[in-house]
Amino acid sequence: MQVTSAPDLPTALASETFAASMKALEHAIEELAATATEIELFWLRQDHPAYPVFWD
Repeated sequence: MQVTSAPDLPTALASETFAASMKALEHAIEELAATATEIELFWLRQDHPAYPVFWD
């Protein structure tokens, strides 16, 4: 098994892949919000460099 290191965070955040993923996420959220009957609270900070997601 070959282990490869991940790119450093600034490089990853500046990548076209990351930008495309963020655009896809934005589009998915917009579509979900457009079809929702009620949204109590939702936010993503504009330009947050690494939105924290924790997996247990």
